[in-house]
Amino acid sequence: MKARVILVTTAAMISALLGACSGGDEQSEEDSSDGTTSSTPSSSSPDDSTTTPPPPPIEDVYTWRPPDGDLSPNDELERGVHNALRIGCDRAQQQLDRLWEGFQSPRSVLLFQAAIELCRGDVEAARDLFGQASAFSWEGLATAVPECVIYQRVVSVLSQVPHESVTCLGGSGPTWPSSDEDVPRDDPRTPELDESVTTTTSASTSTTTSTTTSTTTSTSTADG
Repeated sequence: MKARVILVTTAAMISALLGACSGGDEQSEEDSSDGTTSSTPSSSSPDDSTTTPPPPPIEDVYTWRPPDGDLSPNDELERGVHNALRIGCDRAQQQLDRLWEGFQSPRSVLLFQAAIELCRGDVEAARDLFGQASAFSWEGLATAVPECVIYQRVVSVLSQVPHESVTCLGGSGPTWPSSDEDVPRDDPRTPELDESVTTTTSASTSTTTSTTTSTTTSTSTADG
């Protein structure tokens, strides 16, 4: 009798356990069909409001470095500014402002000013000056060593190439528009101001005044 009771009790427990498991599976299926719960990870596309940040800007590989090289040839005044760039930007500017009229050409003045702007970190100003200098062509640099070295350094920064790969062309370089020593040269860095025209006009005015004075003196002598 006792064994029968145990068997009945055991059978009831097994039946209850099987019912519980069956009910749990049915509940899981109902939940899944209703969409209330899901154990499967969502495969939806990323939120459109979340964007991937842009990559950081690429830094310039070739930045301004003081020039070097053999400076033995003949462009003495250019060499003075070349050497000053090794000391500092302000020193080079002082030298250029003092010596520019003795440079080989307006192109050389603009090129060295571009180098000074790069020394100061103003790439856009340097690019503008370099563009103005390009109007004179880049021939004749092979025999103008200080100018060639500066040209290589400037192109290296503006074009982001090794300065050793920049070629200085041969041929004949540009010259100043006038070789008349009595006519002051016009500073190519100030296109809005023509120094040579201003100075020439003043000289003409002075000559006219002197002539008028001489005529007046002659007339007074004749009357006397």
